[in-house]
Amino acid sequence: MEGRVFISFVISTTGEVKDVKVLKGLSASCDEAAVNAVKVLPRFIPGKQNGRPVAVAFTVPVAFKEPDPGAPPDLGPPRRGPQPASTPTWSKCPRCLTPRQRPRARYPKLWRKS
Repeated sequence: MEGRVFISFVISTTGEVKDVKVLKGLSASCDEAAVNAVKVLPRFIPGKQNGRPVAVAFTVPVAFKEPDPGAPPDLGPPRRGPQPASTPTWSKCPRCLTPRQRPRARYPKLWRKS
């Protein structure tokens, strides 16, 4: 099932998400998933008016899209942290890199100074 669920919620004066409601739903399961996604949002910095924290109401669309059956699974954004054991090889020689690229380049072992 594809479409959007419109969710309304309030960020309280303490930054918590409260009063989560479905304004326009898609199906019971999609509505429930969207509400749960909004309920687990981290604490926000509350809005301020005249220097005092105030509650702020938001309405957001939550989009649902079915993946293509032939498409590879979405693995999400690239991970940070340890690099894979294999290092990609360069198609160009190290002398072809600009001075700015040289310190950041990961050279194959064959090109590294011993």
